[in-house]
Amino acid sequence: MKSKATNFLILPTLTLSCGLFVTILLPNRGKFAVLIGSTTGSIIGSYLITRQEEKQSYLTPKNFQLSPQDRLNLLQKQVTLFQNHLHYLSQDINGNSSVLSPLSYLSQQPSADYSDNQEVLSWLTKQGIVIQNYHKPDENEEIFNKLAIYIGEKYAYLSYFYTQLKRSFSKDQKLVVNLASRSKEEITCTTQFCSRMSAYAFLSSYQYDKKNKMLYASPQRTGLVINFITGGWFEKFVYLSLCQLISNHQQSYKCVLNPQIVLQDGRDFELDILFLIDEKPFWVECKTGDYQAHVRKYSGMRSVLSIPKECSLLVILGISNQLTQELTSLHDIYVANENNFLTIAQSLILNH
Repeated sequence: MKSKATNFLILPTLTLSCGLFVTILLPNRGKFAVLIGSTTGSIIGSYLITRQEEKQSYLTPKNFQLSPQDRLNLLQKQVTLFQNHLHYLSQDINGNSSVLSPLSYLSQQPSADYSDNQEVLSWLTKQGIVIQNYHKPDENEEIFNKLAIYIGEKYAYLSYFYTQLKRSFSKDQKLVVNLASRSKEEITCTTQFCSRMSAYAFLSSYQYDKKNKMLYASPQRTGLVINFITGGWFEKFVYLSLCQLISNHQQSYKCVLNPQIVLQDGRDFELDILFLIDEKPFWVECKTGDYQAHVRKYSGMRSVLSIPKECSLLVILGISNQLTQELTSLHDIYVANENNFLTIAQSLILNH
């Protein structure tokens, strides 16, 4: 009985003690210090309990020693206890807030549901529109989603390299980028991104000269890679972020991506993203450059589709917040950028 009581006290006592000790050593690290200390205490406590159980088993008559299966069960319980301890500490440090921003996507990872888009296609058909084709996911969808999320979340650090990468597709030559004047964060994100691209064979060659901070790469010039880099990633990033936003508000939605349609007057057109949120349309277009000629076109297309201005959004990469406001005032479509599109979309969707 005494041994069991001692075991019961070992883990919480060491966890609390180590947590307080590290907090004293690292007074400026706050909850991070608590996590380090208490985690260390948990590990030590679990180890001591295991050793004590083993020692007791040696002092016990053979018939009463723990079997290998019993010892395994004991260790599994301790591992579970330790994992739960880490989980609750992480929740305490991160808080329970769900900030709606593009940067929150990676940690929450909503699943993209492409399966139920027939309601959206039916809505288009009822407008007198003929549907020729639309995006159907394949086995590579998750790979492209992960890359899109990485670019979107790190775009502030990748913008310098991305601009040159995008331009390189118009030239049949290797990409040479001098990163000497860029920040440490930019260099880290750029080289990590290139490593991922190289791993997926989006780059036929890649080399980074760390000493001179020179980057050499040869992008694959296939349609798949070109379409993704020049704009496909941005559509995916916006789409996935909006799915998270809508899910956070517990609204029902369906969506179709890249429907190729024939309008009532016989013109061909392709939409980027079309949602039905609570059975009402919400249309989104994405541009990574040369948007000037498209703003007026999308404004006119909105009325053809019978979609109100407050249910249409054009997201343009790299323009200022002020310009998004001015373009919204000048044209019959809401305009946003990569930094404020969720804030604007949230306002529009809540008043949908």
